[in-house]
Amino acid sequence: MTIQTFISLLFLCLITLLNPVKAGVLQPTAKNAVVHQTITKSITKKAKNPESMTVLAIFLCVLAGSLGVHRVVMGGSPWLIMAYAFTFGGFFLLLPLMDFVRMLSEPIHYKNNNKFLAAFGGM
Repeated sequence: MTIQTFISLLFLCLITLLNPVKAGVLQPTAKNAVVHQTITKSITKKAKNPESMTVLAIFLCVLAGSLGVHRVVMGGSPWLIMAYAFTFGGFFLLLPLMDFVRMLSEPIHYKNNNKFLAAFGGM
């Protein structure tokens, strides 16, 4: 396999992970929306206030940042977990480290943010 083929396959995988509906992998159905809402509600109803969710997300980022669970706790899509897994823990723990620093400085940035590379830029 040549380098160009490998880069093309990697790019295709990232596009599929970042937006599975546009890539044709996942069909936009009511069931998918219900699953996402159920997961989000089950996580968020355990915390009484947003500050405790932020503390929980920072704690999860330290313990299991390579899994991306901290992003789902903050309201992101469960697909972010797969994105972190397929990029070897967020580009070899680079993203979880940046997420940790950014969550300490401005945690509101991650509220309901579904962008995989949210640590690098705007909402």
